[in-house]
Amino acid sequence: MSPTRCLKALLLAVGSELARAVCQSASKLADLQNPEFVGVPLKRLGDKPLHPFAVRVGVLAALLCALAGCESPRAREPLNLDTAKAAVVRYYESGSYERAVAAVAADARDWIEQYAAHRRPDERLAVVFDIDDTLLSNYPHIHSIGFGYIPSNWDAWVARGEAPAIKPMRELFLMARHLGCDVFLITDREDPSDRAVTEANLRREGLGDYTRLIMRPDDGQKLSVSDRKTAARRALYREGYTIVANLGDQESDLRGGYAEHIFKLPDPLYLIE
Repeated sequence: MSPTRCLKALLLAVGSELARAVCQSASKLADLQNPEFVGVPLKRLGDKPLHPFAVRVGVLAALLCALAGCESPRAREPLNLDTAKAAVVRYYESGSYERAVAAVAADARDWIEQYAAHRRPDERLAVVFDIDDTLLSNYPHIHSIGFGYIPSNWDAWVARGEAPAIKPMRELFLMARHLGCDVFLITDREDPSDRAVTEANLRREGLGDYTRLIMRPDDGQKLSVSDRKTAARRALYREGYTIVANLGDQESDLRGGYAEHIFKLPDPLYLIE
């Protein structure tokens, strides 16, 4: 008999009331993982300290219950989608998003300034930016369609070239150029269909002074976003560039190395692997 079956049999043997009590204890312990309890010491919840033995029993109960198939009531229903959308709207429209981006941009500015100040005479420095929701914001479009993704609507949005610049990142872009760093844009937008409209959008937003725009080629290759962007940075490294900083809103923009430092921007809108 498997360990799981044994534990289930044990719980049944000691009686349904005790089994319920074990599951309730485990559920309460699991609730401690809820964000509203973050920072509350495990051995003290409220005014009464928990006895160390009670803590051990609670942990054991949680383990037994998890193996037996019990779950916390909080785990049965995910966050309501409308509630999540409202939270994203508040995050953007309250200014919290821009403040979070500004904090990342400030860290990146300090890093690039320090690195550039100690560059070797022959060193070719580069800064790499993603485009979508790193330099240009797609929030207006995504919000307008209820936080979904409709390919034809997305293509129309890109073709209009109306994506506004994310201001703290535009300032960082201009600062990097002022310090003599080459700027490369590595994006998942497709070449050649999106090139002209993307270039026009970037120029309109004061982001036209880049060295090269590297896009996803329409060549039928099935590389992941992460692999393709890593290959692009590797090619720059082989050209003799030191990539001082790599900035993006997705982990897939940043994985794979070939950068001295990575900077992750917040993005609650979507996830690209």
